[in-house]
Amino acid sequence: MTCTWLWSRNYWKKAKPLIAHREQIRQFFDRLAPSYSRRYRPSDNPWLAYWFGARLEQALKFLPAGKACVLDVGCGIGTAYERLQDMKFQGEYYGCDISLEMLAQSNIPAERQINASPEDEAFPALQADLILALGVTSYWPTPELKTLLQAMANHLAPNGRLVLSCTDPSGLDYRLRCRLQPLLRAVGVRRKAVAHPIYAYSRDDLAAILPDSLYITDQQFLPATFPLLAPFFPSLNLRFSRLISLPPLSFFRTDFLLVLEIS
Repeated sequence: MTCTWLWSRNYWKKAKPLIAHREQIRQFFDRLAPSYSRRYRPSDNPWLAYWFGARLEQALKFLPAGKACVLDVGCGIGTAYERLQDMKFQGEYYGCDISLEMLAQSNIPAERQINASPEDEAFPALQADLILALGVTSYWPTPELKTLLQAMANHLAPNGRLVLSCTDPSGLDYRLRCRLQPLLRAVGVRRKAVAHPIYAYSRDDLAAILPDSLYITDQQFLPATFPLLAPFFPSLNLRFSRLISLPPLSFFRTDFLLVLEIS
């Protein structure tokens, strides 16, 4: 199973136990929260704005018709909520996130905010027609992700769908970042480095840890990226992405969506 470590092997020599991993991620997003929305504005980073927008649009294609219940796991500042409002969504929306600071930056109504994760004992007994987990798997090692998948399955209504995104471990950009990240940190380019592990899972990796109640019904790839171009030249990378997102150039892919249903 592919569960790739941080950019440097030395991370694990200093790593906290996995029990502290969730707290590490929470603190990371708490610090990021005040500036989070600015990082993804088209004027500031056209590539990230395009990529995250494309990911959300692809995921929302699986929104059921009618007054559905949507649970947005790792909702952050409520980008999906804002998009659903633009779509005149008439159903129920709940956004959960372990970062209270991220929730505080959102426009999600207070009664629809859940400062917890689906596996938590105090999590509300929701049954959602659509569960979104976009950008979540990249932050959780296998044992925690397996528990989360089971919890999300428990909150999925009959005939409901779970749509999650994964970092593709075979992508060229990802593999190059893994090799070059220690160098970036060594030469002081820390703003291009990350301070927490990033985990990559293939479709087979995810299938191996799914609970028996879930099965994969669809896989969709997200816009491709030219290796290492996005962090430094986002506008140029956006132009390249539209050219290299074709099936024959699959090694440029970054992330993909998996759609799961109750078996």
